[in-house]
Amino acid sequence: MSKRKNRNNWLHKQLASGKVIKQADGTFISNPDYKVPDGVKIDTKDKTTSLLGFKSCINDRTYQNYSMVSCAHYPSLVFKLGEIDIYGATKDRLSQAGLKAHDISLVFNASLTSLNVANLVSGSKRFTDLNQYAYYIEEVHLNWDDGSSFAGDVDFWRALYKKLVEFDVKTICFCCLGGHGRTGTAIAALALSMSDTKADDVIDAIRDNYCVSAIETKTQEDYLLELASERNKQYKPDEFNVTLLVYEKPKPSLVIDAGDSGLGLLLPDMKGEPITEAEDANRTIIEDLTKEVVDDITKADYQWK
Repeated sequence: MSKRKNRNNWLHKQLASGKVIKQADGTFISNPDYKVPDGVKIDTKDKTTSLLGFKSCINDRTYQNYSMVSCAHYPSLVFKLGEIDIYGATKDRLSQAGLKAHDISLVFNASLTSLNVANLVSGSKRFTDLNQYAYYIEEVHLNWDDGSSFAGDVDFWRALYKKLVEFDVKTICFCCLGGHGRTGTAIAALALSMSDTKADDVIDAIRDNYCVSAIETKTQEDYLLELASERNKQYKPDEFNVTLLVYEKPKPSLVIDAGDSGLGLLLPDMKGEPITEAEDANRTIIEDLTKEVVDDITKADYQWK
């Protein structure tokens, strides 16, 4: 079966279920009012609608030409646990240059495939000696299936952290195929095992400052909640008091204004009246620009005649 036919069948199923709706302009978006019918069990790996009610990190999930928009992450600094900076990334966005730029020489890879970024050159054996000039990258494979929890318990993550301290590692990066589920869960698991932070707070911090699609499934959420519970039962508070700092991602430069009409958003360089939806402002700008372009074309056409 062709990829296009597969996409068509997939789209028809989403439309029939009500998960996706067709807009007037012919594009498709996820249905914000969709609710799971009573008694229906959802596959936790279903990426069509977020089980947790979050949007994709690139706007809402859209279905233009029957394809789904996704996001990819270059190394992004998420937490500082004790003296160790913790990054998250999409596996295919890691490179010699990128890892070197962030001083990352240790990568925990949960994608079940190798990174292939350790060398500067490959292929001809006559030139392999040039790899002596490559930036040294150490790779640790985490045997972890997509969408699932990890077999390691709280003792595993605590032992991992102690090894990092023992080896004087200052910067690490977690990655997986998408840089979301396993990556976010691994970062959260390490942070939870060594700090006194609540599971919900760690999950929220990762989604707010790394990616809203991180920690993709309820199975992964439950795993983190169980880790926090194990930590509290097995260890005294002074045994998981490593300082955890969050690196906040810069927010869009929108100004919040509470006027007579209530809370609204003011876009920079606008004329000043609050609007409730940023899309309204974009639509106005597009309409104005379109009118100007049409006017200019009309004038040019008239002058040419």
